[in-house]
Amino acid sequence: MANYDSMTELFLEECSGLLQDYTAVEEAARKCGSYTPEALNELFRITHTIKGDATMMLYEGIAVPIRAFERLLAYYRSKKTDVPYKAFTVQFQGLFDYVESELKKLENGKMPDGDGKETEQKILSYLAEISAGEQQEKVEVSDKGKQHFYIAPDASGKKVEQTEWKQEAVQPEEGVAVRRRSISLSEEELAGLQNIVRRGNEAEARLLTHYRHSLELIPTEVTEFRNVLEELRTWLESTSMEQLGHLTVKMRRVIEEMSDSLGKEIELTITGGDILVERNRLGKISGAMLHLLRNCASHGIETPKERIAAGKEPTGHITVNYSMTEDRSGVIIEVEDDGKGFQIESISKKAAALGIIREGEHVSEQQIGEIIFTPGFSTGDPEGNYSGRGVGMDAARQCFEELGGSLTAESKEGCGVRFVARFNYAVKYMTGEELVKLENFDSRR
Repeated sequence: MANYDSMTELFLEECSGLLQDYTAVEEAARKCGSYTPEALNELFRITHTIKGDATMMLYEGIAVPIRAFERLLAYYRSKKTDVPYKAFTVQFQGLFDYVESELKKLENGKMPDGDGKETEQKILSYLAEISAGEQQEKVEVSDKGKQHFYIAPDASGKKVEQTEWKQEAVQPEEGVAVRRRSISLSEEELAGLQNIVRRGNEAEARLLTHYRHSLELIPTEVTEFRNVLEELRTWLESTSMEQLGHLTVKMRRVIEEMSDSLGKEIELTITGGDILVERNRLGKISGAMLHLLRNCASHGIETPKERIAAGKEPTGHITVNYSMTEDRSGVIIEVEDDGKGFQIESISKKAAALGIIREGEHVSEQQIGEIIFTPGFSTGDPEGNYSGRGVGMDAARQCFEELGGSLTAESKEGCGVRFVARFNYAVKYMTGEELVKLENFDSRR
């Protein structure tokens, strides 16, 4: 991660958490088909907070479209009724994607240089359209009290100006969930805590070895130590881990967008979203998953007409399943579609043209499952929006390999493709009891 001052780090931490809140509200609305007044109140709280933070940090390009979205939310809140999911989510997604892209610049050590005008105009045009002909009361959305701004350090690292600031608390209405506040730990601080837990686990193992023949005689103090250690393990896990379910909304967006663009009917099903992974690995996993989903939607799932002709139902299905390995030391991710599978003939011709195989060489489905990961290989249209450049599958495999894992593919022509990714956790917390069972554990250390 790039080097930046503590205020910028705090801004990134806060906004990243608030964007997760956005996705949680959107997912709940998708399930019930609309945004309830309570959900709109929560969105307003989140939006107001991001606006205040961005204004304080002088990131006007982020604040501009956020203010427009706040006006749209104020309009909907005044109606005190449910808002249909799909039409409103289009506005929601455009803003979300823009803010996320600006935050990504900050994370990479660059200034967020977008002006936000295009996103702002789309939101305001939509607001004008839905409120046309209505005699509206003027909706005032303002920040009361004195505004405070933070000026980041200049290129030399010297702070040009720093004023005291205080965020106005926005109280959510009754029944609205409030996001749990989080703390930010550097990699060095996290590694230090992990080392403390590891040493505690080893101490626990030595104690258990000493009392292995009379566990019932373990002193109360030792039992208390084990309880505290278990609490520390649990806390550290929750601090450094994130549920894979946080990727759900982004993946649904991609599939919905591709369904509309490609004229296909695609249903995405995700299970095991409560599986945890290290938070600093989530971005890499997200990138790989989007490559796999785009491949399934673009190359695998057929159009409704093609599916009916093949004796299938018109709606194609993509399933994503997260699970843990049997020894709970890692994660397995399966992505499967019920599309047309690998087209051996067309893949073989393209592979021969690229010199990957000999002209006319017979290849099995297993070999095809390796050919598709060759850098630069694709059977798609190079000018297409979603595939054709030959980087997606290679990039997806590379992502999982960088995590110390693997990515494989298997297919049966006409029946679909199944991708399986496996990788181990970077840190495995073994309890004292688990350490004692290891043959090479030295209780004298």
